[in-house]
Amino acid sequence: MVNTMTRLAASRRDSGLNVLRAFVILSPVIVAGDSITHRQVTKSTMPLPSCDRIGPMKRLIRRLRRLLHGTPVIVVSGLPRSGTSMLMQMLAAGGLALLTDAGRAADEDNPQGYFELERVRHLPHDDGHWLRDARGKAVKVVSTLLRELPDSNNYKVILMRRDLCEVLASQARMLTRRGEVHDIDQARMRRLFEDDLWRATYLLEHAARFDCLEIDYAQVIEDPKGQAGRIADFVAAGLDVDNMAGVVDSALYRCRTG
Repeated sequence: MVNTMTRLAASRRDSGLNVLRAFVILSPVIVAGDSITHRQVTKSTMPLPSCDRIGPMKRLIRRLRRLLHGTPVIVVSGLPRSGTSMLMQMLAAGGLALLTDAGRAADEDNPQGYFELERVRHLPHDDGHWLRDARGKAVKVVSTLLRELPDSNNYKVILMRRDLCEVLASQARMLTRRGEVHDIDQARMRRLFEDDLWRATYLLEHAARFDCLEIDYAQVIEDPKGQAGRIADFVAAGLDVDNMAGVVDSALYRCRTG
């Protein structure tokens, strides 16, 4: 199933429709952890996970991992159309180096660019050894692929959350503009997105290789400097908060629920 997802994502690397199909295909597979299946861990059997809820033992393990594996990779993650490109732009403006390529150009949907790296899409097929070069840099990884990040690195994950109605509306708008027709039920797509975020958050809470900060898209638009400060404190790389806040463009918040 992971192979199918990767082929879909790589066949047209700018296709939003392929991303939607990938979520539909991946819905039954293991994503909560190396030995935890979707049937074993569900929203009905476990408490709501939180990136912020970690115990003292896990903090100790993370400190030991920092000594072993060095500077963490900064990972920007979330659902498609949730604002991850904006986060990457903020990090770049703050002075953090990004690991990206020029494979996907800016367009009407993301006029400032996508800040993606093609190799991320192939994580299910390689061992991710190249991520060593991303230590101290930022790379964008869609939430579905977080489980593919190898244990040989530490990761500080900035997880972007956005109202799912807005995510779906933004996705539909992009597909319509590109002339891509799909028959994926919106209610089902919402459930899959909800499940993906739940399982991604569960993974981030329990796997020792991850530290996580959750950021809300609407709050970034409403209070860019305050949220930029939270991000800068989490990354701890001396980022310029004013520059980060300065690139937030509220005019690009085009799909609102409120």
